[in-house]
Amino acid sequence: MPQKEVSNFSVKYTGILDEEGNVDASLMPSLSDDDIRTIYWFMNLSRVLNAKMLALQKQGRLGTFASVLGQEGGEVAVAYALKNVQNVWLAPTFRETAVLIAKGVVSY
Repeated sequence: MPQKEVSNFSVKYTGILDEEGNVDASLMPSLSDDDIRTIYWFMNLSRVLNAKMLALQKQGRLGTFASVLGQEGGEVAVAYALKNVQNVWLAPTFRETAVLIAKGVVSY
């Protein structure tokens, strides 16, 4: 049976840091100092909630909880990018509590 090539593609990405960790200023998003502080605040808030939820789980007072540790930056960035968009739907999955916190979703 002859072989056929089904697909041929490449993946491109853009990074704002070089190999030494230096920022390419031309690729930096235009964020004010207040924007950066707000994003950082939500990242820290999600880590605090994460720590409390894990402690409750270890005590047997909470069922399954998937840690968000290490993903909070991406989640908060998505929420922040959509902060002025009307009628946006988010469909968070197992480890995405940070996006809910940053979008202001309240749980009772």
